[in-house]
Amino acid sequence: MEHSTNWYHGELGQVDVHLRFPGIQVTPEQAFDLLWKDRGVQEVAHRACVVPRLAAQRLVLLLHAARDMRSYADDVTAAWTNASGSEREEVRALARQFDAEVALAAATGQLEGCRDRPEYELWRLYADGMMTTSGFRRMRAEIKARPAGYRMVHVRVIAYAVSAVVRVPQRLTVQLARKPTMSEIRAGYVALLRRGADVVRPRTRL
Repeated sequence: MEHSTNWYHGELGQVDVHLRFPGIQVTPEQAFDLLWKDRGVQEVAHRACVVPRLAAQRLVLLLHAARDMRSYADDVTAAWTNASGSEREEVRALARQFDAEVALAAATGQLEGCRDRPEYELWRLYADGMMTTSGFRRMRAEIKARPAGYRMVHVRVIAYAVSAVVRVPQRLTVQLARKPTMSEIRAGYVALLRRGADVVRPRTRL
């Protein structure tokens, strides 16, 4: 299951509903309780809306930006670069409560200090501009980054594996501009397995 879904209303616009928020490692229930505990009220479109406190808003913006820094650099500037020292420390303290230090480090240019954390590989991919990567490397990083309670093979992993198998003949047809032979298809599957094994094999980042 994905972490969020988009709903759209013809008059009210779009809303992004999250089951969990990438970068936050505590359970969704714990995260909600932490956000709700220090909530405030802000007027939006002449309606009083419940919102997280300012430090939590900064943290959410930064965690979101960490997944695509090129697109959300302005959010990092507003939430971090232009923040005072005390405001930054408040965000760091909140990140510790959410177990979100690695994602925050990715957003603030301090990711290399988190190389011993299981989430490091995933946020390194994001930092390297590989957010849209859908291959074995990202799949392995996502599984590794999952909190202990979530660290299992789930529907998305199975769906990806099935789709990868199905795509081999299709990809070969495009590459060869003809229907591939059975031996070519077998070779394609062998290459797919080798790529998967290469990604699963532990790597040392220089």
